[in-house]
Amino acid sequence: MKKILAVLLVGILALTGAGAAFVVSHPDMQMEVMTNYVMENMKGYHWSAFRMEDPVTPALTQALGEDHPESVSAFYNYMKDSAERMTWEIVSTDPQNLTAQVEVTYVDGVDFLQHYSDALCQHIMDSLEDGSLEQSNLATLMTALPDEKNRDMIVDSAEKSDPTKTQTATMTLQFAKQYGLCIPQGVSDEAMNVASSGLFQGIDGMKDMVAQRLIPQMVDRVFQTIQRFDQKELQTLTGRSLEEMIGMKQDSPLYQPFFNYLHSCAGKIRYTVGAFQKEEGKIEVECSFLDSKGVIQRYLEGAGSYIFSHLTHPVITDEVNARLLEEAIQASEEERVKKTVTITFDPTDYSQFSVSDEIQDVVSANLNREISGISEGFNQLANSLTGGSWKQMIDGLVDKLPHVGLR
Repeated sequence: MKKILAVLLVGILALTGAGAAFVVSHPDMQMEVMTNYVMENMKGYHWSAFRMEDPVTPALTQALGEDHPESVSAFYNYMKDSAERMTWEIVSTDPQNLTAQVEVTYVDGVDFLQHYSDALCQHIMDSLEDGSLEQSNLATLMTALPDEKNRDMIVDSAEKSDPTKTQTATMTLQFAKQYGLCIPQGVSDEAMNVASSGLFQGIDGMKDMVAQRLIPQMVDRVFQTIQRFDQKELQTLTGRSLEEMIGMKQDSPLYQPFFNYLHSCAGKIRYTVGAFQKEEGKIEVECSFLDSKGVIQRYLEGAGSYIFSHLTHPVITDEVNARLLEEAIQASEEERVKKTVTITFDPTDYSQFSVSDEIQDVVSANLNREISGISEGFNQLANSLTGGSWKQMIDGLVDKLPHVGLR
């Protein structure tokens, strides 16, 4: 009977416009009435009942951009529709301190945010890939999207989200007593978060949430380009051209065999992208890739055998040199190694990042480390021989090799 009376009183208060206050003549019952009144108005987003302006629209406008009114409206509608599913139980009332404890069950907005951030990340990645959106500070990418597109993604995410997924929270409502009247003291951040399906406090951090989901996808796309051996992307990522990494110009007879070999190795790179570590501003990628050590060893063996079998005519041509490398590549067994590549991001601009040196090992199949063994092997061979012509021939061969850490 008390609950029926409370609901009737709430209706009367709403109809008469007396909803902002109620004479406290029967403290316990009046606290229950006012608590239900507050919850009903929170459920309906009737902010005027609390003598306050709408707090939701400004927060959404700040997050989504002033030129995105349709997106703001769609987001607002989702939060308001979800609030209407809110249920509550009054745990206790304290007329002395004018407080009430309320246990509220509300729609969990995390499911909606997951759908929305997935759609947003996919759209951003597609737009970056086709060139319709330039990669700038990720914090501005949400506001760079067309309002209509963003609105459609919000509406679609709302339709996909599950309204039966709920959270339960116990919150405190505070009232004030003025001239014998019990007046609700606005809406606290705690209550506002409940009324917004847990999204109100997360609006400011929504950009970071998108960035944290977007960055691993971007890193994944980067490594896909590595697997495709996209030279432009490789240079952007490593800071060095392929010529610099393998230490030779494109007109070198060894360049094309090495290029073909590394292209083949790149397609066999396996990697696992870790989670973005926001505090450290980094992400780690575990890589498994082919090691060129066996190719270098076989190449040295083949070149040495060729030289010793042609001592009467110590000349090794560019064509022979390239053929020896091709044979070494074909005869070598695949051997995998593992390394962790760390990508560190600028916390103020996620589009700015640095990559650890291990990426060069992954891209070059450790060739940038192993290739110095070629010159060392030929230098040892030269030192073991006597006679100017042989020494000159080997020195000439070494001069044609990559110039990274040689001699």
